[in-house]
Amino acid sequence: MATQPLVSVIMSVFNGEVYLRQAIDSILSQTYTNFELIVIDDCSTDKSWDILSSYNGSRVKLYRNEKNQGLAYSLNRAIEYSIGEYIARMDSDDIAVPERLLTQVNFMQKNPELDFSGSQAYYLLGNNKSNKIFKIPLKEDDIKAKLPWNPPFIHPTVIFRSSFVKNLLPLYDTSFRNAQDYELWERLIFDNRANSANHPAKLIYYRIHSESASREYKQRQTQFADKVRGRFLRRLGINNLSSIKVYNEYINDIPMSAFSLVRLGVTLRKVKEANNRMNLIPYWKLRQLPVYELGVKGIVLYRKLRIDSLFPVSKRIAFYIRALLKLGIKLQFFLFVV
Repeated sequence: MATQPLVSVIMSVFNGEVYLRQAIDSILSQTYTNFELIVIDDCSTDKSWDILSSYNGSRVKLYRNEKNQGLAYSLNRAIEYSIGEYIARMDSDDIAVPERLLTQVNFMQKNPELDFSGSQAYYLLGNNKSNKIFKIPLKEDDIKAKLPWNPPFIHPTVIFRSSFVKNLLPLYDTSFRNAQDYELWERLIFDNRANSANHPAKLIYYRIHSESASREYKQRQTQFADKVRGRFLRRLGINNLSSIKVYNEYINDIPMSAFSLVRLGVTLRKVKEANNRMNLIPYWKLRQLPVYELGVKGIVLYRKLRIDSLFPVSKRIAFYIRALLKLGIKLQFFLFVV
């Protein structure tokens, strides 16, 4: 009698013929073997379906969308078909290390309070494996502190407890064509109070290739990530569109005027005050949010004024400090001082 798989690995592919076989083979070569692999082909027009069809065996389960539906829809469909106690994500262009599933199953079993978890990753530059590490926070408080700025999980490393996510179907928001994972983390942690963590091990090679590095792709990612950050600010009662805009400009490293820097300082102060009331992020972690970068942007703007060459060193320093204070550093100082 066949044993029911403990882990359901879910993958969606759209025109991924170049790297698809590498991704699938890395899962089928896992040291942990009690799993099923569910792959949704999102109506590919290349040879992806032919590659998928070449895999035999009861562990590989293939499905094909009648039309292109997007990643969120396809992952929701895969979750519905899954029967494992755990649901592990995998992308069609990444490579899992052989011990990935074993490490994550052990981690989830040793930490029954966790609803989901992820891991660190190595970068994979095209076909070249790298020692460069994609680092993310490990503990829940640090994860919450990163959420207002950037995703605190690497999506294809995440493993969910099925009993948690199947109560939330459809899990992924299909209105997000990009940054689906960022939207999900923000919602799970702040709406559903999910318990989460990241394992310190590097469990996948996360591929960077021409499509993922393209300008158009990055613009789409930024557009949808900005929506997530805007939602976080609205949770705190910050509904002013100008405040949300300047906050996202800061995160996206867009050049800012002196006026925008001051507005940013005001916005960050509002974040601190609202968070003190609502306690979305532990205060001692909020104090660790980026304080350096605002100063750097102030420095750049100050140097562009070409004023420093007009004064002796002592006068330059005094003027420099006053200029930074005017650019919002004073406001930010109050944000991060007890």
